[in-house]
Amino acid sequence: MTQQEKSSESQIPKSGYTVSSGGNVYFDVDGHQVRIWFSGWNVGERVYVDDVEVSQLRSWRFVSSHDFTIDGTAYKLELGIKGWRNLLKGVYFARLYRGDTLIDQDWVRAYEGANKPFSWKTFLLLVFVGAGVGYVVGGQVARWLG
Repeated sequence: MTQQEKSSESQIPKSGYTVSSGGNVYFDVDGHQVRIWFSGWNVGERVYVDDVEVSQLRSWRFVSSHDFTIDGTAYKLELGIKGWRNLLKGVYFARLYRGDTLIDQDWVRAYEGANKPFSWKTFLLLVFVGAGVGYVVGGQVARWLG
């Protein structure tokens, strides 16, 4: 690998997710940078090719699809979550297709500590704590409103 190839490879941004700014997944396709941005808050998704927006939508589906072209070639980018368990863990996938052929894919974790297995005990504890806090706050608001 030449020095120029190493330096251009290090310029490709890393895919990731932050709660405040959403997620970004990057692909390099024939010298073009393809990026999908998505938000866990407002279910917005936008696809950019070389920082020019080519597709946008809002989706509550487990898998959404964006169709676009680069230099006359049709591409499809899918963004999704593989089931309820990954939804709770915040694990997203992005798949890039040229025509009907999968050419690249990437996974993004919204929560870096999400590698622990799902625990019903922790889930139920959070539900009961939330219900208790809601009961106390609701009672105070009802008392305050008269």
